[in-house]
Amino acid sequence: MAIVYGRHHEDIGPFSDSKYIVGMLDRCIDKMERDRLVLFINKLILHRRNVKDLMDAGGVRILVDLLTLAHLHTSRAVVPTQSNVIEAGPDMVRESEGEWHYSCSGERKGPVSFQEMRNLWESNVLTAKTKCWAQGMDGWRTLQQVPQLKWCLMAKGTPVMNESELATLILNILIQMCQYFPSRDTDDAIIRPLPRVKRLLSDSVCLPHVVQLLLTFDPVLVEKVATLLCEVMRDNPNISTLYLTGVFYFILMYTGSNVLPVARFLQLTHTKQALKVSDSLLSEIMQRSVLGQLLPEAMVNYLENHGAEKFAQIFLGEFDTPEAIWNAEMRQVPCRIKPVCITDMYGFWLWEVANKLAKLAVRACARLGGYLTGDLETPNNSATQEILNRLLTPYLARQLSLDKPEEILKMLNSNCETPYLLWDNGTRAELCEFLDEQCRMGTGNSDPSCGIEFVYSAHRKELVVGEIYVRIYNQQPTYTILHQLQANI
Repeated sequence: MAIVYGRHHEDIGPFSDSKYIVGMLDRCIDKMERDRLVLFINKLILHRRNVKDLMDAGGVRILVDLLTLAHLHTSRAVVPTQSNVIEAGPDMVRESEGEWHYSCSGERKGPVSFQEMRNLWESNVLTAKTKCWAQGMDGWRTLQQVPQLKWCLMAKGTPVMNESELATLILNILIQMCQYFPSRDTDDAIIRPLPRVKRLLSDSVCLPHVVQLLLTFDPVLVEKVATLLCEVMRDNPNISTLYLTGVFYFILMYTGSNVLPVARFLQLTHTKQALKVSDSLLSEIMQRSVLGQLLPEAMVNYLENHGAEKFAQIFLGEFDTPEAIWNAEMRQVPCRIKPVCITDMYGFWLWEVANKLAKLAVRACARLGGYLTGDLETPNNSATQEILNRLLTPYLARQLSLDKPEEILKMLNSNCETPYLLWDNGTRAELCEFLDEQCRMGTGNSDPSCGIEFVYSAHRKELVVGEIYVRIYNQQPTYTILHQLQANI
């Protein structure tokens, strides 16, 4: 079908069952079938009217999920880099960190490593319907809905393409879809709203997956990603926050020679980021450009004044002229920037805002429950206190009266096992899932009890006396018990 439609799509016209092809791709667990369906979709987009059907069926999100498989392709040619990092030998096995959680018989378990997940699958502990979660996911999803697990554990068959070839084909599809819908009309006026395919690709779910393909350092993939990002970000109202994905750091780590698409992307975006550096010692261009912290001023000026083509020539060569001093060693500098600098550059202000909001949220909970005194005192609210006891545990709820949000946030983000508090990755995940579910339900559809019946899986089997976990107290008999609770034991 792919061959026939590819040759005669103009005569055949729109393919009325495009949405069913997307559905088949979403449901299939055979690697050969998956690749054949993607090849067919590559031909379907030759007719513009099929693109709308593909988007209506959720095809963009499904294709982006498949892009992530490129990280599993470990046999690609390595781009040589100048690095003093010792390369792992072929017999060295990397110990995988425990990052996966799963639900078994109604009980949340984990974290376990990916290899342990594979072993659990092979021993039939996990099934396609098992709920799984890992850091970075937007909620618990069945195993068959997680691309890495689906295609590494469930999938069978022999693929037609390796993971990098599949990702390249998908990137070509997405680029073609974007080119069908330019962001400007024939009079060069900006089109609003932004074309739908570009909105889908620039949302908070799809965009990070696309950007992180840069970390494969595969020359073809890097070139395609840079091209796709140019298509998506041109006249995009979200372009100012693109730096939050880390794309500028990732793209400058690339050491291949095909940097012209990269240069075009940098030219389009580097002065349009919301990140600004206020330093009177820096020139105006270095303050406006996100590259001011990554490249010498001469190179930033060269990009701004001479365009992408000239910048690419300079970037690949060695120059010692009045306009630019640049060599191979300097090209490695962006790759050696300390991670803390990247954190400062791409996320510090966002982290600071989020931290302030978290502290305010803790204080808001304290005031809703009537825990505080003095100027912040509010009426005692026993119903709210009971809910907070359920969601935060009685121990953490009592800490609200101390008005120390930093301490509570620190405990919420740590693992702790004391006679008063049993808190770990699993309880955090359950709390986040419960709150996310309530938010998704919307006003009027959320839990009418507001979580007053909520119980953590890890707490169900614990014997609690006077808010003390007896099992843990027996293991830690020297732990100091608060006087006001001793009478209840």
